[in-house]
Amino acid sequence: MVKQLVQTETRMKEMDAQLVQSDKLAALGKMAAGVAHEINNPLAVILQKTGWLQDLLDEEEFKNSQNSEEFRTSVKKIEEHVERARKVVHNMLGYARRMEPRLEDVDVNQTINQTVDILENYARGNNIDIQTDLQESLPIISGDQASCSRWS
Repeated sequence: MVKQLVQTETRMKEMDAQLVQSDKLAALGKMAAGVAHEINNPLAVILQKTGWLQDLLDEEEFKNSQNSEEFRTSVKKIEEHVERARKVVHNMLGYARRMEPRLEDVDVNQTINQTVDILENYARGNNIDIQTDLQESLPIISGDQASCSRWS
């Protein structure tokens, strides 16, 4: 009987530790969602300002500038990086949300490509070369796209 009590107490301690860990992860998810929303606002302003810069560069006095092409390239690069950051934020929000499982059509190749996009910066910084060889004619499958995105 004592042995059974010790085993039960050990299991309860393990379950308590799992519950604490689960609470920490839930709090982290809420915090990530808050951070993601805070990042989205400045990204929207930056994107708006790049549009304004594009309009300025289309004006006659800037069109003929010797640095016009360099300016356009820089604005395009800013837009690309803002879009990349917005994608990361969007994926972070999707990961933080708790959603009921819902079956829908899932394009496996698209899910893999989204995963590679998310991991690309990390991989590059760690000298990892991600290569894919996807079959183009894969059928669409039925699955929970939100779960696929969360794990990617």
